[in-house]
Parts: sequence; C-alpha cells; structure tokens
Amino acid sequence: MIEQGALQNPAPDAIFGLHVTSRLPTGVIGYRSGPTMASADRFRISVTGRQTHGAMPWLGVDPIVTAAQVILGLQTIVSRQVDINAGAGVVTSVRSRAATARTSFPTRSR
Repeated sequence: MIEQGALQNPAPDAIFGLHVTSRLPTGVIGYRSGPTMASADRFRISVTGRQTHGAMPWLGVDPIVTAAQVILGLQTIVSRQVDINAGAGVVTSVRSRAATARTSFPTRSR
C-alpha cells in the first residue's frame, strides 16, 4: 500500500499501532517507539521415524522423542541466537500432531 502511494496524500505525521493486553491495569496506556509485537509466520516441520516393536526400541527411530527435541531446540532460538537488544523475537510451537511413524507440528515465528 505504501509503494502505491496510500500514505502520500495526506502524508501522516505519525503512525500508531494499537494492541489490547491484560498486562497493564485498566485505564493505563503503555507506549514505546519502534516495533513491539511479533508477527505471525508459519512453517511446518515433518519428522519421520522407523517403527519397531516396543520390546526392541533400539531397532527403530521414535519420531515423538525426536519431535520433542526439535520443539525444545526451537525454544532456545531466541534466547541463544537473537540479540533482543536489536529487536524483539519470539518462536512458539503451537501444535504437535502424531500419526503412525510421522510427526509434524506447524509453528509460528518472528
């Protein structure tokens, strides 16, 4: 919209984004300059395993355990890979689904 001139006539002096949050008491308005909320992007990861008998788990690859490790790893991306002094970052795994030997979980990130 900006590239097509949506903000040229009239040109704004300022732009404000609003968001409702329960972290502030009723009647209080919080503000800051620059970006403050995360965007939502989707990606899907599929983990495929190899089935085996429960009495011999070493003969297979358990996709549930592997997917759990991936989810735990996703949780450390922001804390270990993103300089939060330069900008906000959030990675959240929102759903995990298992079926036979395949596990997939769509996630949202910024």
